[in-house]
Amino acid sequence: MPGGILFDGDWDRLRDSAIRVAERFPDEHLNFIEIGVHEGLTSRDLIAEISKHTNNFTYIGIDPGSPPPLGSPYIHIQKISHLAVNRVSERIHWCLVDGCHCAACVIRDAILYGNRMVSGGELLFHDASPRPQGRDRQDYGSMEGFHDSQIARERGIDVRRVLDAGLLAGFRLILSAQTDNELGGVEIYEKI
Repeated sequence: MPGGILFDGDWDRLRDSAIRVAERFPDEHLNFIEIGVHEGLTSRDLIAEISKHTNNFTYIGIDPGSPPPLGSPYIHIQKISHLAVNRVSERIHWCLVDGCHCAACVIRDAILYGNRMVSGGELLFHDASPRPQGRDRQDYGSMEGFHDSQIARERGIDVRRVLDAGLLAGFRLILSAQTDNELGGVEIYEKI
């Protein structure tokens, strides 16, 4: 399956969303953001798909880890997401939130990057299915001071808590996360 660490229909949702955005803004330079790049496999495969529809885009990966070996149009920002926001455009067309999965970090990413989204842009959340919630204790030692590590360790993946709280003002849900995924799940919102 293309896209790295993805499950069931996750890749199709990511690819279809990126293509939809590329076709929605045919005359603009597009800014695609991926928070939580890991090895860059999803980035690589999405860049290939987007390139079939436009060459007028930048794909920015944000991750405190080492940059993956990807060339233009990929740009890597080697920082924790909230420390990188000032290095990205004020006009984001597409953003995948897949960094730290504790509620504090998810809502922070949604607000910081969501505020820069253009109308018609899409904001996506990975690991949003109900079944993986509470798994994979978020014990990122390098993240001390950037979120509540104790709560993150206790609750694990907590993406649903943020999405179910209805905190995404200015967005409309266009595709709910798959409910039967054992892992993963992609939920998609459009900026109004």
